[in-house]
Amino acid sequence: ATAGPAVLTRELDGAETLLREHVGVRVRGFRAPGWNVSRALYARLAARGYRYDSSLVPLPGSGLLAALPRLVPGWSGPSILAGQRSWPTPPARPYPLDLERPWAPANRPDLHGGLWEVPCGVASGVPIPLNATVSALLGDRLARLTEAVASRSPAPLVFVFHGLDLVDWSTELH
Repeated sequence: ATAGPAVLTRELDGAETLLREHVGVRVRGFRAPGWNVSRALYARLAARGYRYDSSLVPLPGSGLLAALPRLVPGWSGPSILAGQRSWPTPPARPYPLDLERPWAPANRPDLHGGLWEVPCGVASGVPIPLNATVSALLGDRLARLTEAVASRSPAPLVFVFHGLDLVDWSTELH
């Protein structure tokens, strides 16, 4: 969220190149690491022709989640939710993103490059995002209950995975 224009450009260029080389398609969507977003990032995504972002977390009081680095011993990850901590809670359903007010649907989506926000999934009534890291911290039983509650919501369910979440650790890696 605090990266300057040169850093944003370099990181987006590098990620797009790697994904195009390994997946063979043009990048059309984005999710910021640690949900770290800014208006400048959204402007760059729209200018590059991205169609959607999935970096906002529709949690009231997302500042509580932002405290995770202080609550988890040994946390060395990026600052969670940087940039959106002081923003109002976004809608839980996808919406055309307003580049000036990313937490709010655009009145005229055509003026904002057609970038849509597809908010990360949360369990209705349970103030946590749905992702593999949180599920691992909750344990199987509580994670399944949280996911079952979330699946009852009329909003699309966006469950975030990281590359490491998809590794089969029971096999030997070479």
